[in-house]
Amino acid sequence: MSEKETHIDQINRDAHFNEAGRDVLQAGQNLFTGDNITVVIGEQDQKTNKAAKEIPRLLPYLSDRVDQELALGTAIKSRCNLTQPFICVIHGEGKQCSDMFVERIFHRSLAQILPAQASKEIKRFELSSDRFSNYQEFHTKMDASLSIEVAKELLASQETVAKILAKEPTPALLCITFSSQDCLDNKGVQVIDFFLQYWRQWKADQNQKELLLVCFCFDYLPVNANFWQKWRGKDTLNAQLRDYFAKLDFAKFNLQGIVLPELGKIEQRQVEDWARIHHRGIYEKLRPEIEEIFRQNNHQSFEMQPLAKQLRKMLENFA
Repeated sequence: MSEKETHIDQINRDAHFNEAGRDVLQAGQNLFTGDNITVVIGEQDQKTNKAAKEIPRLLPYLSDRVDQELALGTAIKSRCNLTQPFICVIHGEGKQCSDMFVERIFHRSLAQILPAQASKEIKRFELSSDRFSNYQEFHTKMDASLSIEVAKELLASQETVAKILAKEPTPALLCITFSSQDCLDNKGVQVIDFFLQYWRQWKADQNQKELLLVCFCFDYLPVNANFWQKWRGKDTLNAQLRDYFAKLDFAKFNLQGIVLPELGKIEQRQVEDWARIHHRGIYEKLRPEIEEIFRQNNHQSFEMQPLAKQLRKMLENFA
């Protein structure tokens, strides 16, 4: 048996369910999540009837974000009002892949933060962001998005949606994403105020016992400001937004929540730790590959998006 085949067999033997694991049926695939490794087994080939072995979608994105995960876990454990939604702000440059950090929360972090819930299937709802001219329009569109996702109808009341969520015997994750361009197109930092005001007036069902985690993802993007927008200070929008998040006090909105540390660039030592943890059997072979990736980048830290692509390619060479 070749060294590569031995590595694949070892992965298959090591992949198992533990107290923090669960199986999720998604897009025709079985996703297995364990403490140290994640393995995706693809659809069976109709001709050969053999499962295609793939690099797990989430695996290349696990090289960092420990600070954010620890902050979230500590905040969730210390929350006081179990009925009220818990707001989590995830922010970073567009190439830092906030969406994949939400995937990490959904597939891994929540089961480790709330181990008693690990065997249950966590519910996830994606909310749409759209243009709006004032708070009332924002409120109406948020209501509609929640109604469609949770109640499967367009105009269900907040009370109906809250009651459906309260009946779920498992934690639920709601996620919405905004960017700097959304703020430029709408009301600047007021977008965040509108979001927090919406959840302040949320009519939570008193039977809500499980965690209702509301993730507000924000991507800092280059702002295409015209002359008049620059004259009005719009070219400093990202600085204003970072300052807003740094000073955000959820208590002023009568909410519970946390602004996680900004998603930052990843250093070589963090990637080496990732390889050591998730690929013990071939770590010594991966280490020079990692060194070469960073050498080609002048030993500078990486944004998550380009780094994950290179790590995936590296792993495929050993699959």
